Amino acid sequence: TYAIGMMALSGVPLLFSGGWTKEEILHDIGHWPPSRAPYYLMLAGVVLTALYMTRQIIYVFLGKPRAVAEHAHESARVMTMPLIVLALGAILLSVVLTPAWPWLHAYLSGESVHFEIARLIQPMLFVSLVLVSAGIGVGFWMYRKAGMQDGDRPSEIDPLEYAQPALFRFLANKMWVDELYAHTVIAFSWMAARLSDWLDRYFWDGLVRGFGAIGQLFATFTTGVDERGINAGADETTVAARGLGRLMSAAHSGQIQVYLGVIAIGMLALLLLYAWLA
Repeated sequence: TYAIGMMALSGVPLLFSGGWTKEEILHDIGHWPPSRAPYYLMLAGVVLTALYMTRQIIYVFLGKPRAVAEHAHESARVMTMPLIVLALGAILLSVVLTPAWPWLHAYLSGESVHFEIARLIQPMLFVSLVLVSAGIGVGFWMYRKAGMQDGDRPSEIDPLEYAQPALFRFLANKMWVDELYAHTVIAFSWMAARLSDWLDRYFWDGLVRGFGAIGQLFATFTTGVDERGINAGADETTVAARGLGRLMSAAHSGQIQVYLGVIAIGMLALLLLYAWLA
């Protein structure tokens, strides 16, 4: 199952589904109008994928095991059965992915499918086959003795490091992408974070506190106006109205002699006013 997965991932054509999917990608990206650069990068990727998968097969299954793997055993069925299913899928799906009978493509696009053996012969198929073969061949040639060295112990030094130390260092350091990322994106993010922190502490926080203080002053002023002006005026008006009501209530006692006395006093006041005016 591991070897089948390796060949499917490497893009071995005809027998494995990975070969047809990779061939389809190469075919589509080869007709991309803006640039041919992605197409050539994909071709290089095909070779490198086959090479490092071959390297992995040699290190894992060929030669003497390393100290930590000397007593390795086969996995349980809970692991092997899914791997078998995946391996069968990698082989059987190639039947419905071939250009001769593209059933899956026709099913997804809603078209009818016809079997044409002549469509199996395509230039891109041979290009993919040559590239995959080159990757596997170079990988096997470079790493064929990698598992055995110095008294039947596996070598800790990669053969590529012997042949191309500069290239190996370049690849081992991941093309210094991490360092480039650390000195650009991460450094910029760090500076942006420091700037944001400074603005938050000394600008936005001060601005918010200033507006908060203004709000508190306005609230204190409106509280004084409300309590000492509006509420006090309303309270005094209520007290005066209550006193007037009590006075008027006392005046309306319901006794006739009181009413007659008030009328007499009123008439006397009118007579005095009339006499004074005359």
